[in-house]
Amino acid sequence: MKKRTIDLYLAARMLLPFIGALLFFIIFLLIFQLFKFLPILSQEHVGAGEAASIIFHIALNFLPFAAPLAIFFSVQWVVSKLSHDSEIIALRSFGYSKWKMLRPFLLMAIVAALGVLFMGLSYTPRAKDIFRSKIFKISSRSLLSTIKAGDFVTQVPGVTLFTRGASDLTKGRGKALEEVYVFFDSAKGSERSLFAQSATIEEKESFDFLINFEKGHIVERHSESQRVDKIFFENYEYPVQFSNNRSFRSNIRTSDYKTLWKGIKDSDGSLKSLKASGLEKSKLKSLKRSILKMKMEFWGRLISPLLVIIFCIFGFSLGVKSLRGKNNKGVGFGLAIISSYYILFFTGTSLARSLDIAEEVFIFLPLVFLIFVTSRVFKALDWS
Repeated sequence: MKKRTIDLYLAARMLLPFIGALLFFIIFLLIFQLFKFLPILSQEHVGAGEAASIIFHIALNFLPFAAPLAIFFSVQWVVSKLSHDSEIIALRSFGYSKWKMLRPFLLMAIVAALGVLFMGLSYTPRAKDIFRSKIFKISSRSLLSTIKAGDFVTQVPGVTLFTRGASDLTKGRGKALEEVYVFFDSAKGSERSLFAQSATIEEKESFDFLINFEKGHIVERHSESQRVDKIFFENYEYPVQFSNNRSFRSNIRTSDYKTLWKGIKDSDGSLKSLKASGLEKSKLKSLKRSILKMKMEFWGRLISPLLVIIFCIFGFSLGVKSLRGKNNKGVGFGLAIISSYYILFFTGTSLARSLDIAEEVFIFLPLVFLIFVTSRVFKALDWS
């Protein structure tokens, strides 16, 4: 019973520092993202509740990265405090080995790791999708506010629009336009433009619009043949789909484990067959880059919970102070090793794009390095 009470005491000592460190790292990472999305969130039509929801879902995306760092700093700080207050000496007198001392911290780390794993399995991809959907919705709503008479509008995906007159529709959310000029982002080697006497742009779904042009013509110029095609129309509908805007959506990050694994297997099979067929190196490189992104996302979700446990043991080992007057490795050493891990990881994955080596080598090699260093530091721990 006494040992159980001590375990609960040690776990309780760690809880608040862990929560504080977790919030600190999430807020720290969140600040950089807010600068990116501040122009969108500060628009007049964005309510406080909607902005808070977006910020919350962005913050959830940082949990897998923030949790290992929070565990490391909280465990290292608590154990260092216990060493400074001579509580570890008292626990040693009760027959506590370093494994028994580590046990409550490790159990807390396992609970945190399971939480990170659960988030990665289900909610984090969904949070990314919810966040992007809300950004699509806000972007589409902002489109109506940017359409003004005499101004060029570039917010519509794929076109540049100019109108000499613009007014709000009497029914529904939209605009009535007069004398509309449109230049389309066409394929290389041709230019396509449109003129219409009038048009309406209406919101049809949560983040989709439909532009209905009336009485006009479309001109397409082919630069190579110098041919000009001109098509007259009475009515021409042009759908605006923000959900298909590639700058906003990343299917890889919003996919679940099964979808990612299937994508990796299918892409690996395609890569092998394309190599055998002698495809151009540039196309092979592009496919390999896509496979690397999928593997980084897939294995990253599985490695993050493991990092929580490893960082816990690492932080514990650095927190215990030597009783023999030796130089004790502290936070500085820990930061150097953690930084080395992330440098190796990101450098290795960059090299994997150009080298003909399995991507898993560069993904798992830094993890092996971290496990090796952690085991050596824990084994060399002065507990006598």
